Amino acid sequence: MPFGAGDLPQSGVQADPVTRGVTYLRWLQSLALEPAMIAIPPHPNDQMRLCRWLGNHIGILNEQLATYVAACQACFHPEERQIIQVFATPLNPEYQVDAICNVLTSPISILVDPGRVVPQDWRKLVAHEVAHAQVGSPGHDDRFRDIMTHLCLGLGLEPPPASLSETRLLRQWPPCQSTVDPHAFWLRG
Repeated sequence: MPFGAGDLPQSGVQADPVTRGVTYLRWLQSLALEPAMIAIPPHPNDQMRLCRWLGNHIGILNEQLATYVAACQACFHPEERQIIQVFATPLNPEYQVDAICNVLTSPISILVDPGRVVPQDWRKLVAHEVAHAQVGSPGHDDRFRDIMTHLCLGLGLEPPPASLSETRLLRQWPPCQSTVDPHAFWLRG
């Protein structure tokens, strides 16, 4: 079973949903900036629930996130587009991020935790990370602001104010509504 927007080596894919979930999480650890960025619950029962849910549903979720990446990429000329893969994953709350863009992988990897923001804002979260991919760096400088503005205008989102240059404000643009319990999204199966 494919995992959606990316190419997980087929040799690791098993029929059992729990095994698929475990394989998926291990693979994502290799795409993260640090393996510990991928949140794995400490309790074995929660680990089983998470892996079972991932094994049964991750392909559909990743395809949805991939449509957001495609919409973002449509805002650029083909020769300006970065090659990007996107995956949903629980992110470790210790890192205090809702998503990450690893520009060191090829293709560039965006890891999104859809449990951390309401579904209506997933597109915004992806757009922020696509801006990082287009800039090619993790910072929130003027170049990032320019790309973020371009994406927001192309997607029909509110762009950052022209005077907005403070890094801390750009770190959370476009604004997304947080969920009450990020873990509930992943532990429902």
